[in-house]
Amino acid sequence: MPATARWRSEARCSQRPPSRWSACSRARRRTPHTRANGARDPTLSQLHSYDWLARNAAFAAVLLATGLGALQNGALPAPLAWLTLVIGASLLTPLGLVGFLLLPLWLIVVGLVLTVRRDRPSTE
Repeated sequence: MPATARWRSEARCSQRPPSRWSACSRARRRTPHTRANGARDPTLSQLHSYDWLARNAAFAAVLLATGLGALQNGALPAPLAWLTLVIGASLLTPLGLVGFLLLPLWLIVVGLVLTVRRDRPSTE
C-alpha cells in the first residue's frame, strides 16, 4: 500500500467511530505478534502469554535454595529463612501472584539484613 493511501485510511479511521468489523477496528487490534495479513504468529503469542511460568519457576528455585541454605548455615535469621521458603513455595502454587508481589519487598529486607550483619563485628 502506498504511503499516501495508508495516510488516507488512517485519517478516515480517526474521523469515524469504530465499528466491530471495520478496517479501523482491525488496525486498532493489531499487536506486535500480528502479521501483515492479520494472522497471528502462534509461537510468539504463546511465549508472550506464558513467559511468567519460567520466571516463577526461576524465582522459586532461588528463594527455596536461599531459604534452605540460610536455615543450614544461619546466614539469615530463622524467621526470615522460613519466610523465604514460604514465599518460594507459594510461587509454585496458584498463590504465585502473592509471592511475586512480595519478591521486591523480600529483596529489600534481605539486602538490609545482610548489610547490617556484615557491618556488625564477628563474634568468632
